Amino acid sequence: MTLTAPRRYRFVSQWQIPAETHRCWQALCAVDGWPAWWPGVREAQLYAATGTVAPNTRARVVVGSPLGFHLDLLLRLTSATAPHTAKLAVSGDLTGTGTWRAAPDGSGTQMTFEWAVCSRRIAVNACSLLAGWAHRHVMAAGERGLAAHLSPGTPSSGC
Repeated sequence: MTLTAPRRYRFVSQWQIPAETHRCWQALCAVDGWPAWWPGVREAQLYAATGTVAPNTRARVVVGSPLGFHLDLLLRLTSATAPHTAKLAVSGDLTGTGTWRAAPDGSGTQMTFEWAVCSRRIAVNACSLLAGWAHRHVMAAGERGLAAHLSPGTPSSGC
């Protein structure tokens, strides 16, 4: 990995998922299952000795960018209020923080993802003008995938 001066990025994504908030929470807690429904996630591994998600739980996630490279990330849960809020520390190819919020809205769940990260990777920063587009592409695929994954008749997994 070749490094350069850090570049900061801030992304906010809104998902509308036609499922109950607790089911959305369960799907996000089941990190190992993300590649099955989130096309941009190439690999995901949850490091949780107890099988539950609690502060300081870590997960490794590899995200494939539509720009032709991948991001290898370590996510660490810093705080959570199930099933409404999770805050993450991000390290690896990106460093910074992430926040996930969810609220019921009558037709399902409104989810908000916020990322405040920076990158020192030349490949990432060389494509900085397209970073917003690439992020929207990966997140939109995740929204569609989660909506399909949680469609009626799909069993939920515990968290």
